[in-house]
This record gives sequence, structure tokens and C-alpha cells, in this order.
Amino acid sequence: MRKALLPMVASLFLCAAALAALIVTNAKAQPSSTHAKPVMVALADAPGMAERRSAMCGEIGARAAGRLAYLEARLGLSAAQAPLFERWKQVRLARAKRIQDKCETRRTTAAADRSPVVRLARQEARLKQRLADIGAERPALDALYGHLTDEQKA
Repeated sequence: MRKALLPMVASLFLCAAALAALIVTNAKAQPSSTHAKPVMVALADAPGMAERRSAMCGEIGARAAGRLAYLEARLGLSAAQAPLFERWKQVRLARAKRIQDKCETRRTTAAADRSPVVRLARQEARLKQRLADIGAERPALDALYGHLTDEQKA
């Protein structure tokens, strides 16, 4: 019995030591509640975030122009299709420019009222603007799409 008791006591001691080490390590790993920031707040204050946001706002128009240039080259437009594509392209680029300007304005202005009522009103305004954009773009896109060949549509 003595031979079996000694290994059991030794394993109990090792388990207790491992559990104590785990508890101490876990306690040190958790930040104190006075210094902890919510994840989104901590990410918003990250170094270089303002520069990345500024670059993102500044690239909206360029990205739209690049996508349209790629599409134009990929379609291989005929002489009859080119003016229709150009008309649709101007509508798309105007929308991208407006979005870029709004992005810059939002980025540079101070934090607005963040109440749920105000946020919902801003979302409604954005959706109304998007619906107006679709209404302006649809005639130009319908005209262009109607003149594309089956291969170009694919």
C-alpha cells in the first residue's frame, strides 16, 4: 500500500502545483478593469489610423476610375458602344467623387451626435441618396447594356 500511496501523493502535488501556476498566469494575463478599453475604441486610437483613413478616403475616386478603366479594356467596346460607356462612366465617377468628398468631410469633422435616433436618421439619408444614385445611373446602364453583345454581357 505504501508503494502506491507515494506516487499518488506525488501526482496530487504536481497537479496542485500546475493548477496554482495556471491560476497565477491567468490572473497576470487579464488587464485591470481601470485600464482596459473596449476593442473598437482601442482600434480607433491605433497609431497611424488617421493616415490610413485619410488615404482610404482619398482613393475612392481613383479606385472607381481604375475599375471602370479595367472594365472598358475588358469589354473591347465598339465605336457605337463607346459613347454609351462614357455616359455611364461619368455617372459612376460623379457618384464616387461625391462619396469621396463626404468621406473627407466626415473624417475631418468632430464626432457628431451618436444617439440611435441621429444614427438612424443619417442611415435613412444615405439610403435615400443611394436610391437617387441608382435612379440616375439606371438609364445610362440600361442603354449601354442593351448595346452589348452576348459575349460582352458574359
